[in-house]
Amino acid sequence: YFVDCNGNGNYSGGTKVRTCGIKWDNSISKSAAMFGKYSFSYLLSSPGISAATVNLDVNMIVDGSRSDTGFSGFTFDLYIDGSLAANDIGDWATSHFVGQTFSITDIKCKAGYKFSSGTTSGTLNSNTEVILTFVRNSYTVSFNANGGTTPTSSKSVTYGSTYGTLPTPTRTGYTFAGWYTAASGGTQITSSSTVLTTSNQTLYAQWTVNKLYVHYNANGGTITSDEFKLKDNLVHYISNDNKVGQTWTYGSTPTYGLTDCATFGLSKPGYVFKGWGTTATGGTIYSQVDTTISATDLNSYIKTGDCAVTLYAIWEKIELVSDTDAVIDDENNLIFGLDEGLTNISDYVSLSADGAEIEFTPTENGNGTGSVVTIVDDGEEIASYTIVIFGDYNGDGIIDTEDTSYFASIANFELFDCYEEGNEHLFMAADINGDGAVDNMDEEDMYAVANFEAYIDQKADGTYRVVRY
Repeated sequence: YFVDCNGNGNYSGGTKVRTCGIKWDNSISKSAAMFGKYSFSYLLSSPGISAATVNLDVNMIVDGSRSDTGFSGFTFDLYIDGSLAANDIGDWATSHFVGQTFSITDIKCKAGYKFSSGTTSGTLNSNTEVILTFVRNSYTVSFNANGGTTPTSSKSVTYGSTYGTLPTPTRTGYTFAGWYTAASGGTQITSSSTVLTTSNQTLYAQWTVNKLYVHYNANGGTITSDEFKLKDNLVHYISNDNKVGQTWTYGSTPTYGLTDCATFGLSKPGYVFKGWGTTATGGTIYSQVDTTISATDLNSYIKTGDCAVTLYAIWEKIELVSDTDAVIDDENNLIFGLDEGLTNISDYVSLSADGAEIEFTPTENGNGTGSVVTIVDDGEEIASYTIVIFGDYNGDGIIDTEDTSYFASIANFELFDCYEEGNEHLFMAADINGDGAVDNMDEEDMYAVANFEAYIDQKADGTYRVVRY
């Protein structure tokens, strides 16, 4: 039993003695003593009195490890019978009287931990051990794709552990650069990073925009430049021997568009530059002045990652084209179907594209058979054609008796120059009936023309061109 006892002079000042243990003698009325109605002059000296004590031992378990002396950063306050016995302590092991009460309050722990279990109050009726258990906190990590999409929106992580598997987000035109603690900047978090946050957390996907590297192939052209050169037909810098490459990014269009061929000093004699093609034969051709072209237009693979494209210079051959019924024989480099007595070749033919010019060289006798039409580009001869006026053998452009005499000499085997190599135009002019031979039949037809009994149709579709009146 336990009672409050007064020393009644045995302690200085009559101090009240708390919870003396009483071992009752049979001569004392227990009921009276229990309610404190009587005083006992012999209590403090009687050999029948003994004080009963028990032990209170407070220990800790942190992360599954036990300590009987406490862990740094983990503390509590201890009250005995409502009075503060110790504050901010990590361990307690002291004897107390039977029947006293204890209370553990203001439990503190390191950031990232929480109090999990343990008896925090009670009455000391026997030796008592209290185990305070602390565990790590779990937090929710949310994933912000920051413009992309992510297959997982959140996961639970434990303080002090690694983040573990993290989702891989996607974003068209961008490459995932990692998870960070901020939308820009911040600290990168990987699967092996240790969780140090002490609250729920949001991780942000960061991205690098995909790049397209544009290279240029001369495709048969040549370069005249102090800055650029050709290597394996690709445009390179002279200074460092590196391949020229524009860098375009997904979703943006350079204001300057593709590089102008003139910037490289790129040209091809006899041809005009038509644009940059996705293949050597053309493919999709882009104008070098088109500023609306996007990187995706040039290579759609930029949607999924960095990539490159080689563009080819597309050249259009500058050719003679007929503006009338004139026939341009590119195989034999001849022009026929012209009028007798022509004065201006530009009335019959022109060039397919700008960038070159036509030069006309007459024969010593005039604008007839043997006259030459030359395509010149920047002072360089690109192609030449020889004019044929059927029946005009002397090259004056007029069909008359002088030509007839030449026909007679050929038929009589006195003149052979039309058979010589390089004089195909003369043979064609003399073979007016188109049978592949210059003989008496052509001579007879020429006499008929000279005598105004027939004429030569320079524009006839067939091979026989002599028309009788």
